[in-house]
Amino acid sequence: MKNNSGVEDNAPLTRAAKVADDDFKFAQSYDGRRFYVGTRPVIRWIKGDGLDDEITRAAIGQATRLFGNEVDYCLCTQGIDASRVRKVLEWATQPVEWWPVSENDNPELARLLMDAGCPPENFGYWWKWFPERVRPDAPEWILDGDMVITGKPDWYQQWLDGKDVVRLSQDDAENPHIYGKYAGLVNLEMMLYSGLASLPPKCRYMPMIAQVLTQQPLAAGHNGKRDMDEQGIIVAAFEKLNPVPIPLYEFPFCRAFQDFIDYGQNGNIGKVWGYHFGWSFRMKNPHFERLISDEIVFSLLHSSLKDKFRWLGNFGQWGIPGWSMTDDATEIILKYASSFAGKNVLELGTSRGRLTAMLATLGCKVTTVDHHDRGAADNLAGLGVTVVVDDSIHFINTSTQFFDLVVYDMHGNSPHDWERYSKPLMRLVKRGSTLIINNYLLNKIPEWHEETGVEWFLKQLPRRWSIKLYDSINPGIAVITNDFRIEINKKFRLLKERFSGVFEKLNHFLRSLRIDFIRRYLQTKKNTRAIKRSGFFNESYYLQNNPDVKASGINPAQHYLLYGGFEGRNPSEKFDSAFYLEQNPDVKNSGMNPLVHFIILGENENQNYVL
Repeated sequence: MKNNSGVEDNAPLTRAAKVADDDFKFAQSYDGRRFYVGTRPVIRWIKGDGLDDEITRAAIGQATRLFGNEVDYCLCTQGIDASRVRKVLEWATQPVEWWPVSENDNPELARLLMDAGCPPENFGYWWKWFPERVRPDAPEWILDGDMVITGKPDWYQQWLDGKDVVRLSQDDAENPHIYGKYAGLVNLEMMLYSGLASLPPKCRYMPMIAQVLTQQPLAAGHNGKRDMDEQGIIVAAFEKLNPVPIPLYEFPFCRAFQDFIDYGQNGNIGKVWGYHFGWSFRMKNPHFERLISDEIVFSLLHSSLKDKFRWLGNFGQWGIPGWSMTDDATEIILKYASSFAGKNVLELGTSRGRLTAMLATLGCKVTTVDHHDRGAADNLAGLGVTVVVDDSIHFINTSTQFFDLVVYDMHGNSPHDWERYSKPLMRLVKRGSTLIINNYLLNKIPEWHEETGVEWFLKQLPRRWSIKLYDSINPGIAVITNDFRIEINKKFRLLKERFSGVFEKLNHFLRSLRIDFIRRYLQTKKNTRAIKRSGFFNESYYLQNNPDVKASGINPAQHYLLYGGFEGRNPSEKFDSAFYLEQNPDVKNSGMNPLVHFIILGENENQNYVL
C-alpha cells in the first residue's frame, strides 16, 4: 500500500519522501493559491493595461535586489497577458508570484461595486484591492505598478518582524477633489492617499470599506475608471485603522505632466526611499528617464536566458524545504537542450516552470509534468508548452509519446524511490532518448544523506549506455544516452559521408530512369491515341489478320505501335507498313512506328503509301 507521495507505507520514510508527502497532502487539502497561506513578508504591485510596463519592470528589478530573499514578491495584474508579464518580470532576481486578478479574488468588493451598477470592465482603480490580501498572515505592502522603492524606511525592520502599525501614503500638497464625493468623510488634515499601504499580519480593511459604503453608498452608474470616489472610500476606510502617514517627502510624486518632483509642503529633506511616477500609465515620464540616468532608479540593458526567468524560481514561496536549480546545473542542461530545438522534450518536476520556460525559449517542444498545479500553466502561457498535472511515474508509464530528451528533477531520490523510477526511465533511454538527472549527488548534503538512489540507478545500467557525470556541480548532474544507438547513428553518418558521391550518382541515375520511364509511358499513350484516331487503324482488321495478337489479349493499337509496325503488319487495308519502311529507311533506323511517322508528316505528302 502506498502513501500520498507514492511510497510504500512499509518503506523507510526519508526526509525527501516526507516533504513530498506533506506537499501532496497540502495540495489536496487546500483549494486555492499556495502563496496565499505563507507567513513571510510580501511586497505586492498592481499592474493594468497602461503604458507603464517599463516602470513596473524597474520597480520589481530594484526591489528584488534591495530586499533579496528577506521578503517575497507578488505582481497582481488585470487585463495583460502572460507574454507581457514575463517581459515585466525579466529583471527580477528573486521568485515573483504572478496573480492575474478577477472579481472572484474579492467577491465582497465586487458585489458592492456591481450593486452600484459598475460591471468588472469598469472596476478601474478598484482592481488594486483584488484580492484584499495576497498573504493575510504576513506583513504586506500594497503598491501601484508605477511606484519604485529605492531604499528602506526607518520602520522597515518593525514591518519585517510583523510588529508595525498600519501605514498609508500621504499627499499634503493636494486638495480635497482627489477624494471625489467622499471628501466629507476624510480627515483633510492628514491628506492620505492610497498609493502605498503597509499592513501588519491579519489586518483586514474590507469591513471598513463596507462601513463607508453603508454610510454613503456609491452613486448609481459608478465608474471606477474615471470617478475619484475610490480614493476617498479607501482613505476613509483606512482612517478607521488609525494609520500612520507615510510623508510625501519620503515617497514623492514624479507626475508625468509636471516638470518638478513633488515632495509636499516640507520639500526634499533627504529622506526619500521611493518614487511614485504618476500618470505614467497614460504618457511617457521624463522623471523616470532622468532618475535612471542618475542611477537612482534601476535599469538593465540585457538579461541572459537564466536571468529572464529567475522570477520563476522556487524558494521562499511555498513554505516547504526546496530550492531552485543552481545556475551551473541550469547551464549544463541548456547546453544539451540547445541541440534539441524543434524536438520533443519532457521535463519532470516543473514546479512553477523556470526550466521549462528556458527550454521552450530555446525552441524545444516541451511537455512538463508535476503532481500539483503551482501556476505553471499561467506562467508559461503562449510559449507552446504542454502542462500536465499528473504523478510523474504514472505519466511516463502510460504516455505513448516519444521524447528525444527527458529532464528529471524530483524530490525523493532514495534507492527505494529509484526502484520505481528505473524501469520506465530505462525504457525511455532504450528508445533512443537522452536522459538528464538533476540531484545526482544530493546525498552529499548532510540533511539529504539518504538520497543515494541515483547512484544506485546508474550502477544498474547496461555497459552499452553512456553516462556523463558532472560531480563538481552541487547537487550533481548525470547525462545518460544509449551507446548502441549512438554507434549505429555514427556509423551510418560515416558511411553516408564516405559514399556521398556514389549515393549522389546513384540517385541521379535512378531519377533519370524514373523520368525516362514516365516520358516513354506518356509518349506511348499519346501515340496509341493518335493511331486510333488517324483513320488508318481498324481494330477488327488487325485482330482478324493477326490471331496471335488476339490470343495474347494485348491492346491491338498498342501492339501495332510497339511491335506490329516494325514487323510489317498492316493496321488496316489503307496503309502498307512494310512498303513505308522500305521507302523510308531513315524511319526504320530511327525506331519510330511507320504510321506515327506518316501521321506526323501529314497524309497529303505521303499519298503513295496509302493502299
